[in-house]
Amino acid sequence: MTEKVDAAGKKPARRWWFFPLLFLLTLTACLLVAEATVRIFWSPDHPRQPRRYEFDPQVGIIHVPGPYRLPFRRCVGGQSECEDVSVNFTINDQGFRGTNFRDPAGHPLVAVMGDSMIEAAQIDDDKTACRILEESLRQEFDAEVRNLGISSAGLVHYYARWRKYVASMRPDVLIIATLGINDFRNCSTSLERFLAMRPHYNESAGGKREVSFEPAPNPHSRLRRLAASLYEPLETVRFFRWLKEARKETAEMDAGGLFPDFRIYEDPPAPEYAEAASLGQQYLERLIKEAIASGSRVIVVYLPWSGEAIDAEWVGLAAKYQQSGQAARAIRNRPEQLIRKTAEAAGARFVSFSEFVRSLPPERLPALWHIKTDSHLTEEGNRMLAECMEIAVTEMLKSN
Repeated sequence: MTEKVDAAGKKPARRWWFFPLLFLLTLTACLLVAEATVRIFWSPDHPRQPRRYEFDPQVGIIHVPGPYRLPFRRCVGGQSECEDVSVNFTINDQGFRGTNFRDPAGHPLVAVMGDSMIEAAQIDDDKTACRILEESLRQEFDAEVRNLGISSAGLVHYYARWRKYVASMRPDVLIIATLGINDFRNCSTSLERFLAMRPHYNESAGGKREVSFEPAPNPHSRLRRLAASLYEPLETVRFFRWLKEARKETAEMDAGGLFPDFRIYEDPPAPEYAEAASLGQQYLERLIKEAIASGSRVIVVYLPWSGEAIDAEWVGLAAKYQQSGQAARAIRNRPEQLIRKTAEAAGARFVSFSEFVRSLPPERLPALWHIKTDSHLTEEGNRMLAECMEIAVTEMLKSN
């Protein structure tokens, strides 16, 4: 086969657009191969969040209503027991998880506030602790239980959420589910890393601190935001973001391999964590006292994470901490004792889920958390949490 030549016997010159077009086609092919590879072989060990949030300067973030399907790699037990699932995650018209609220007239109302442990994005709608609790209470009291959990929140966020959304509900029972490992850190302007949930404090005329939130800055131009809307759905983009976050988390660990939030267990605490604990206690106390004054009975439930609840995990963490050469001691129940002291002093009933799960045989404990993924409660963990809350709520409703 002979090459084409012009009348003068020369090869025709390439048009100017040939090589740029060839480059774009090659780049597109490479991107398509990368996208296909990521979709086939990559499954991150945490939920990818297609759900949407809106920013609210009074509370930080609130859900956008709608039904969602959240991909999640669920691991319970050995690595061979992992499975990729699609979680049913419904947000009601009020911006919280679950179906739309019922008319509260004529039956008891139980409101449950918390963070991602209560929101339970890893579990289907009908398997969350709040739904299971409601099903149990309906049999005897026809009670309604509202799931008011939102991820990335702490004690100051619960107070802000109470003021804007929950106080007007006038719940008969208010449950505040606290997670010691990060609920204090979330109260700190310097320690909270999620800009939309970072609290800002101002002194009021009465000397109290009032909290507000600011939206994360968006420096991008309209054209760049339009381009982002096109590449956001790509799994390749999500993969590199996940990789970036994983590297960031690794960089944040100290030389002993411990994550920063572990410092809440220190005694004496580092100054920034002492301040965070003080802020958390102040806002938990204000929340409890305002709720009681409005007629609600308050239960504060302490939720441990797996590293705090399981003996073997804690021993490993404490050993790493000791080997890192820290001058302070790591006290296992320090955040729980801070929560207990504040709750009981303010007039709330304190319930320790730590004590509840430690009454179980040790071999059952690993099944309560997604230890290999994100350390949130499993279906079994949610069921046990519902059982723990039901005991306290039933006693309160019967004493009515």
